[in-house]
Amino acid sequence: MNIGTIPGRWLGAVCAVALACSAASVMAQAFPGKPVKFHVPYPAGSAPDTMMRLLGDGLSRAWGQQVIVENRPGASGIIAMNEFKKSPADGYSYVFGEVGILAINPSYYKTLPYDPERDLVPVIDISWLPWVLFTAKDGPVKSLRGLIDLAKASPGKYSYISPGAGSPIYAVSEMLKLRAGIDLLGVPFRELGPMLNGLASGDVTVFFTSPATVSSIINRLTPLAVASNRRLPNLPNVPTIEEAGGPANFDVQAWSMLVTARNTPPAILAKVRADAAVVLKSPEVTGKLGVFGFQPTREMSAEDMAQFIRTENQRYAEVIRATGVRGD
Repeated sequence: MNIGTIPGRWLGAVCAVALACSAASVMAQAFPGKPVKFHVPYPAGSAPDTMMRLLGDGLSRAWGQQVIVENRPGASGIIAMNEFKKSPADGYSYVFGEVGILAINPSYYKTLPYDPERDLVPVIDISWLPWVLFTAKDGPVKSLRGLIDLAKASPGKYSYISPGAGSPIYAVSEMLKLRAGIDLLGVPFRELGPMLNGLASGDVTVFFTSPATVSSIINRLTPLAVASNRRLPNLPNVPTIEEAGGPANFDVQAWSMLVTARNTPPAILAKVRADAAVVLKSPEVTGKLGVFGFQPTREMSAEDMAQFIRTENQRYAEVIRATGVRGD
């Protein structure tokens, strides 16, 4: 069929599609024409802030355009999300999304001013890190199996540290309780310093965290297990939860993604995803994130990331239901 035989209504549709594709291509090529903003729900100097500044610096060099990092800590990421939602879906505003913001908050909070599936689209996964369970070297617990046995013999006597109900550390600790069938007392701390002092002194029994977080007191601690299906390269002698006598297939991670508004133009999303992948795989970024113990991007597709978030949401919803604790 030549163009002269195409019905007028079809020809109009074909032309409209061609024009739309051309406009999208031009839009992507011109992007960014102004500064891009990264919203970070954590304070300056934190690991998430460091990640976003590394990514932002790399993209700034690639684009020849400034990437602004705006820190809005507090309220489990809700403050940053509220600020982010004021921005149009034009590809110039992104937010650091992690397990708490994207997978725990929707189940923990009775009302939430955003819906990850309805309002957001994942751009690229930034990093991931299996939790490590630590205890005081001089404390009563010598192994994960020992912790489980002690907790079953004396329910509520032994304890875990967390920043508070609804936090990722709280959720993974409650998940261990649920799957191991034990009762540990949750002890909330607002600041890291008292957390570390409480753990090292044995005032609190265990703490799910990263090796980098406890590096200042690591000589006073014993790593009991890694919350993963495989051992960490930098901790080859530390068993997995299952290997240490805990629940099978206990694979729980601190993970993060760059996310943005659902209706952002696909051509811009594709460009940001491709350019961010180059930055995140660079030796400079992988080396600096490795200092914190974070593993590099797994290069999941947008569809895989969306499914991963849904699966994580369902898993944490089960834990939240079991605790019976909800946020306002």
